Amino acid sequence: MSPILKQPTRSARAAQILALVGTLLAACVSDARADDSPRNPLEALVPYDLEGTRTLQALTLLRDQAPMKADPRERRELEFVRAVALSDLWLIGQQLQNVALLDGVAKVAGVARADVPELLTRALGQIDDPVVSDIVLDARQALLATTLQQEQAARVPIEPVGLRSEAVLVHAVAGALTGTGDKLEALSALASDPCAGADKACAPLYASFDAQGRKAVHALSDGLAALQHLRTSRSRDPFLEAIAAQIARDTIALNAADLSPRTRLPAGATRAHTTQLGSMTAPDLVMLVSEGRAELGFSPRVHVSAGIVTLYARGEPMLPATQQVAFSATFPAFVKSVPELVAVLSPLLAQTPDATIAIGAAPQAPAHLWARALLSAQAVRFPRIALLGVDANEVVRSLAVEVVSALRAAEVGPSDLNVVVRLGGFTVRQGGPGVTIPRVRKEEGFAFDFDALLQNAKPADAKSVKLTFMSEVAADTLAETAFAVAPSNSALTVVLP
Repeated sequence: MSPILKQPTRSARAAQILALVGTLLAACVSDARADDSPRNPLEALVPYDLEGTRTLQALTLLRDQAPMKADPRERRELEFVRAVALSDLWLIGQQLQNVALLDGVAKVAGVARADVPELLTRALGQIDDPVVSDIVLDARQALLATTLQQEQAARVPIEPVGLRSEAVLVHAVAGALTGTGDKLEALSALASDPCAGADKACAPLYASFDAQGRKAVHALSDGLAALQHLRTSRSRDPFLEAIAAQIARDTIALNAADLSPRTRLPAGATRAHTTQLGSMTAPDLVMLVSEGRAELGFSPRVHVSAGIVTLYARGEPMLPATQQVAFSATFPAFVKSVPELVAVLSPLLAQTPDATIAIGAAPQAPAHLWARALLSAQAVRFPRIALLGVDANEVVRSLAVEVVSALRAAEVGPSDLNVVVRLGGFTVRQGGPGVTIPRVRKEEGFAFDFDALLQNAKPADAKSVKLTFMSEVAADTLAETAFAVAPSNSALTVVLP
């Protein structure tokens, strides 16, 4: 198989090209050949000499010799070898951050370093030979993707079409996984949404995540597929040989990937409060309560197993599947934990003792039902408890809370901001006398005045916020209040009735 051309079905034509190149390269190595120098003149290019100047000298010779060939076809073949080899060296220099190699390519190309990508792209675009069209397309695709990432200081979608662009994709995915920024954001920029379009069914691997998560998982999946092709390729391609060590490092990064994309909750608006506030980080466990029952499910995650992207969760069942728990629809007046919920939560916490549980309530459920669910999680000793909501796209939102039972209410000292939710409206106290905000009359009836609440409550100025409420308030009203007044740098203290 050709070290430059990877199509075995075209091996005879490739051999003609290489024979021609070899004749020209012989002059490059014959005058200064040491005893241990390669006897095959093609080895002036294969493998690429990344530390010395042998390969760059050979490419300079090709530049000088190509115009002298009378046969147009032979000129094109020499131009092809030179353009692909130079683009290879440029890509290798970028991946390995080899400044000397990048400077050497610019010198051979005869342009400033900043102008090399444009010159090489143009040179590759002028090659019109079906024998080498596949590798030319691949080299252009790899060069374009690398150039855009460098120029825009951002990652861009990469559609691999061959070994070179596959290597660029793998390296970009590895960089997103090992970088210091948001891994999901960096990965999502490397691929398109696999579920875009109403006529396209969403595969189970992607169905539980928001658009950013789907694109991130898609990028990881594409990167692993490209990596598998690179590792199983039998081509003696000099580009692959030159970056073999980098591919090995990228392999480690991809196989260690573990992602927690943002989770979607089907029919979320009927199961939890709708909000644009709160954290979008997926909690470990979700509990949704309504009259007489609760649903429990663990948030799906993604990791790599045997080179394949795999869904998993820290426990069972995994959303969108849920475990149904029935409990009595009648409760004593005193708000306390629900025995049925405590019984099912205890073994789940034993599986994941450091888990975060986020609890949501059906919008029209009474607030005391939510309070009892929160107390149940506290009774089991979950280390982190949150209120749960969803946004307009059914993506889970959560709000960290400190749950204080009625028995301990007297132990909670004054906070910077204190909010009470009553059936008749709000009471707000922040650094002064309390302000009463009654409900207002609207066409559909009386409603809580959230505009006035936000005018009087300044959670951004508060280091601590305490929220108290009446049992009969609707869960939706309580949730909207909680998400609206929560402090930015600490948990919201929720005092249960």
